[in-house]
Amino acid sequence: MSSVFYYNWKCNITTEGDTFDTYVCHIARETFKGALGYAFGNKAELNIKHLLTHGDSFCEVIVRMP
Repeated sequence: MSSVFYYNWKCNITTEGDTFDTYVCHIARETFKGALGYAFGNKAELNIKHLLTHGDSFCEVIVRMP
């Protein structure tokens, strides 16, 4: 099984100055999940460990392919 780990400590898409827009973050995450599903169907597994929107200090996403 192959895995790709993605870490992000600051999101420039959802941050303007010191303001963090959780709505934009949710849209970006759901778009990524949709693109992953479109590209790989049910072959890819997305595992979200940490999220800025849940109060974590970074985002951690793992994509696994069998």
